[in-house]
Amino acid sequence: MAKTSASRVGPDQSSPELKELLKNRRSDLSWYHQAGRLVAQLVSERNYGRGEMRKLAKRLGESENFENELYAWRKFAIEYRTADLRALKGLNFARVQALLSATDPNFRLSLQQKALTEGWSSRDIRRKIQERQGKRSSGGGRPKIPKRTGPRTALQETVRLSKGWLRSCPRALASASTKLRRKLGGQDRDQFEQLVKEALDVLQQLESGAKKARAQLQPLVKRSRTGQ
Repeated sequence: MAKTSASRVGPDQSSPELKELLKNRRSDLSWYHQAGRLVAQLVSERNYGRGEMRKLAKRLGESENFENELYAWRKFAIEYRTADLRALKGLNFARVQALLSATDPNFRLSLQQKALTEGWSSRDIRRKIQERQGKRSSGGGRPKIPKRTGPRTALQETVRLSKGWLRSCPRALASASTKLRRKLGGQDRDQFEQLVKEALDVLQQLESGAKKARAQLQPLVKRSRTGQ
């Protein structure tokens, strides 16, 4: 697979074509690749990451959250050539999107072959990528955590991250719930069902982790009140 460069085409030149493509949305990889090529034309490397993707989502009549899909389509078209699509036959876009998280092309190719021969889900692919990239000190995956974390830092980070989640995730899901129900009944049903399953799995892990954290903290409050 070889990267293709993004053209620098003005927004009005291809926007109607992309709008028309969205009206006739399909679930095959060729559709996503075509959409990604158009997005790459509309958002050049020079303007990438400058809010242009969000502006494009608005021009297309979509919500700001739609920019995440546009990012994924664009990356797909840049990382894979049209000739590469034949080797991806048998994978849906959810699994291809998971493959795109792998930064090493050779590792990505290995995962791609495993996904095809062993029927790996997007969750399986992401788990393998996290096992590999999450161990690195830099370049992606898990943030580097200090070996010695004091109680003040641990509590401050718990409060900060928890508040951040509460501010963003429930609100984003609530605003997208109506569209999500439509997606689950549309052509991309398989992709969105897989994403819902992944979200439920992560939320279950989060709930379990929060329960353990509360069990650790609550006895400390009781001890401080009794002076022990």
